[in-house]
Amino acid sequence: MSNLLITIEEVRNIGQLSIHCDKSKIILGITQAQNHDMKKLLQDFWYIVLENKDNEIFHTLLFGGKYEVQSGGYKYHEGLKNVLAHYAYARYIMLNEYNDTPVGNMDFQSSFYSSKSSSSIKMQYDYYRNLAHALFKDVDTYLCFSKSIFPEYNSSECGPCLNNTEKNSSSVTPYGIKSSVITKKITPLW
Repeated sequence: MSNLLITIEEVRNIGQLSIHCDKSKIILGITQAQNHDMKKLLQDFWYIVLENKDNEIFHTLLFGGKYEVQSGGYKYHEGLKNVLAHYAYARYIMLNEYNDTPVGNMDFQSSFYSSKSSSSIKMQYDYYRNLAHALFKDVDTYLCFSKSIFPEYNSSECGPCLNNTEKNSSSVTPYGIKSSVITKKITPLW
């Protein structure tokens, strides 16, 4: 996928990047996030998103925004571009630690600086991936509520209410869980 959905600046807004960072590693992080992370989350719908990135209907999906739910309230999500930027930054964290040289993969070391430990880098990587996944859950909820706009999107997380197949808001919460009170009358034996 040579068609990148986000820019280096959008990744820069997520975490700390030096002014003279290795831009090829950021681009590689974006490419890997698009090809692997976003594809895994959205499956074939990801290709529909990329084909329609300039379509006005996809604007809220990509950039985030507020949307109305069946109960009459509103929810908000931050958009697929922000999810992608978090995944790309996480990948950049891992890619940036190593430099390929004629003598192999090397850590950057000098008398003034020391490299972070592998466990510290892994923790930071996991932190940004977890943030991306949490952001995606909000986008997934938006997609489920917007099934009439995005019928191609399939998610196992979409409950009957989210798929707009059940309209009885008194018995279905916005998360697709039904509840009822069960009572049993006990008659005395004597």
